[in-house]
Amino acid sequence: MRRAQRLQFGPYKQPRYRLGQKVDCERRGELTIVGTSSGRIPWPVGFGPGGNSLVLYGDLVRAVRQEASVAIRFWWRVDKVTIWKWRKVLKVPMSNPGTREIRRAVMLGKKGPKIRAAAALTLDSPVRREKIRAKALGRKHSAKAKAKMRARMLGMKLSDATRRKMSEVAKRLGRRPPKIGPPWSTAEDELCRTQPPAEVSVRTGRTMKAVYKRRADLGLVRGRTIRHGPAADNRASSPVPTPSPRNAVPGRDPAVKGPGEGTDKR
Repeated sequence: MRRAQRLQFGPYKQPRYRLGQKVDCERRGELTIVGTSSGRIPWPVGFGPGGNSLVLYGDLVRAVRQEASVAIRFWWRVDKVTIWKWRKVLKVPMSNPGTREIRRAVMLGKKGPKIRAAAALTLDSPVRREKIRAKALGRKHSAKAKAKMRARMLGMKLSDATRRKMSEVAKRLGRRPPKIGPPWSTAEDELCRTQPPAEVSVRTGRTMKAVYKRRADLGLVRGRTIRHGPAADNRASSPVPTPSPRNAVPGRDPAVKGPGEGTDKR
């Protein structure tokens, strides 16, 4: 028997009972005793709604409140889930007197210095953070886990520092926001240079706004009113003529005004 399996606050006596007797269980209510368990400490087994189980009463209640979980499992031969249910009903904390006594004995033993050295590696330690990063690197979450994380993060307002860190990581990994869409390929850029914006939008599946913005990024004209083709390229390279003033007379200098010009006729 290990030290952790010893009862720290015993002894615990088996209650007196008879088969068919009705007793009150702290967890399941009124039960009828139908037998005795085969644990190291024999205990009455009660029958009720849901089947048979050990009756949580008498010294067993005192043991659940005071002893460590490993000791109860050893002496009464029950599983972890049963002890968890018993502690939940009795409102026993995770660290009760028996658990604290075992931890104190372990820390004062040979393994104490090693445990304290491992506990010193907190989340602020670079060594600890590197171990966590290496363990989580490449881990793929299930669809259920992703849905839970999304529900937990949805609507959460992140601080400016957190948003800045997320942006730096995304840029370093080459990620793009979903609203921007996939990056432009070389073939799509060639379409922008040779085809009208409407044709580029149809063939690439992108919006007209995205096509116009990409043309501006490539240093091209916006393409809203200018036609495409060789003729459009010739017009774009030719000088733009200066517009002539209204009622201009051929052969006369526009700066020289004739009689009656430049006066208000109102």
